[in-house]
Amino acid sequence: MWVRNTFFTRFLSISIFFVALFVSIPSTLAADFTKTVTKDIAINSAEQVSVSEVHSITWNGTATYFPASKNTNIFTIYPPLVSPGLDIEKMVTNIRVVDEFGKPLTIQTKKNGDALEISVPYYEDLTAGNKVSFTLRYDTTLLTKKDGGIIEIMHNAISKDFQERRKSASGTYDEVFKMEYNFLINKSLGTPDMVLPTSGRVRDSSTTTTVTFTANDLIQQPVRITVGSKRYVKFTLQTTIDKTNGDVHPLFKSLVNNQIELALPTDFPGVGQKVYFSNISPRPTKLETDENGNLIAQIPVNAADGGEIIIEGYAEISRVSFSKEDARKWKFSDIPDDMKQYTAGALPEWPVDDPEIGTIVQKLKDSNGSVLTTVENALNFVTDTLEYKDFSSASELRRLGAKGALAAKQGVCMEYSDLLLTLLRRLGIPSRNVYGDGVGSFVDQSISGIGHQWIEVWFPEQGWVSIDPTWSENSYKIIGPDLDHFSWYKTSESPNKPSGFSCVTWDNGSPCNQAVTIETVSVDELPERETVESVHDLKAAIDANAREEIFPGAGKIAETLGNSYLGRLLLNNLSLNIMLAIAIYIVLYLLVRNIAKIMKRNREKRSSMPLSVNNSSQAQPVQPEQNPPLPPLPPTFPA
Repeated sequence: MWVRNTFFTRFLSISIFFVALFVSIPSTLAADFTKTVTKDIAINSAEQVSVSEVHSITWNGTATYFPASKNTNIFTIYPPLVSPGLDIEKMVTNIRVVDEFGKPLTIQTKKNGDALEISVPYYEDLTAGNKVSFTLRYDTTLLTKKDGGIIEIMHNAISKDFQERRKSASGTYDEVFKMEYNFLINKSLGTPDMVLPTSGRVRDSSTTTTVTFTANDLIQQPVRITVGSKRYVKFTLQTTIDKTNGDVHPLFKSLVNNQIELALPTDFPGVGQKVYFSNISPRPTKLETDENGNLIAQIPVNAADGGEIIIEGYAEISRVSFSKEDARKWKFSDIPDDMKQYTAGALPEWPVDDPEIGTIVQKLKDSNGSVLTTVENALNFVTDTLEYKDFSSASELRRLGAKGALAAKQGVCMEYSDLLLTLLRRLGIPSRNVYGDGVGSFVDQSISGIGHQWIEVWFPEQGWVSIDPTWSENSYKIIGPDLDHFSWYKTSESPNKPSGFSCVTWDNGSPCNQAVTIETVSVDELPERETVESVHDLKAAIDANAREEIFPGAGKIAETLGNSYLGRLLLNNLSLNIMLAIAIYIVLYLLVRNIAKIMKRNREKRSSMPLSVNNSSQAQPVQPEQNPPLPPLPPTFPA
């Protein structure tokens, strides 16, 4: 009996062990370790941002538990923008961590590269069915920037290898990560102008606008929210004009000028841009507006001295409405014939007629004929095909054009814009090129003076709409007006017409050997209206100067003389010295000739006068007798 019981006991024990093992292994492998991250970012001003980040951790398994003594929760604070000299420890203050009951926990803080890492030991064992929670709170100035009258809110992206569900390192359980980021914007700051990624969900309450993103929204896509309706920008255009004529005579040097044509920043209502000038040196003598709305100035620069051209001023960029939902209905059939001039371009940079371009666009046109959907397809093709090439100076830049961009699979803003414009024109969508500068947090501040390039597309009912293919990486798709682009001038016939900067000279050398640099910086507000000059005021002042000439037409004659080949020949030192010698000879000749004539007349006068006799005894000539006149005869009457 004892033997049977012992055997049964052993059998039962072994059976229970294997049953337990059979049950526990699948449950362990199927169990989930869940970590939920909820981050609330409260923005009350550009300088006052409070963050509350909650990590809730749950273990759903039964065969394993996580002892507090061996586990640590880690918070990581990344700067959205890394710049030289960034001191993250000074920009993150009032750091504290509490458990779900509000009890303060011990933390360790250290720098890890550019990030700040905060470690918190578990305060209890993590067993099946229970949850531990950690809440990190801090204040920071990392996530916001006041820029040109608006507030920019930024947050770093999530790595591209992020997965909500993945196997643990041991492979014995699944790790599940749930993330939600909430940006709570005080309504006193204004309305969000732009929300990127566009998948963010916006909710309004009486006091707060909340923008929410999940982890999938932020994979390789950083957050960028702008709050406000206007941005203020200070701009400077500068170039040096070389002297080309050192032989001009000093007396007439002011007449010998090279004519510089320079596009001035101007008002572009379609993108909400209004311009004010604080300094234009030298002053233009003439202004013209071309078909693209560019303001072309003619500026005289002395050929004998050369000089520097400086254009300084301010721009106010206001939000212009654009609805993608409304634009989606616009069809190719809505494009009028008079816009066809903006679809041509069999040029090296814009090879619209190229067979390869034709093959590519066959896959891009929307089957329903939507212009906007086709534009989005072309934009996706460009951003998927090209990779941005970093550069450090203007000397590294070589324009490849659309075909060169396709071959190299990389480029800068020129290549992105040239390729997109070429594709759209081949599709029959009116497009043109825009030169200017980017402002805001998208801009690489380490490179200055070079500017930026994008395009504009014409939509029925809306008109010209900005599209920036370079900034449209990571599915951002910058389509429509924004507050981040300052427009300088626009070209449509070719990338260089108008050139924006050209010279007319009759000398051998060119005065335009240095490019125009463009610099923009955001300012909090515009200067007093009395200290700046609007585009309208500038035009009126130049027209008034032309009308106030003392001798009407004299200035034009002098300008024509000094700015012509004949004038260059006549006004140089050798020509003027020869002419001066001839003039002196003529003057002396005439003077001597006149003196000789006067002397001759005097001699002739003296020779024709009678002799005078003073001797009283000398006989005087006899004067003939003068008979008195006879009285008139009396009248005669008939008998």
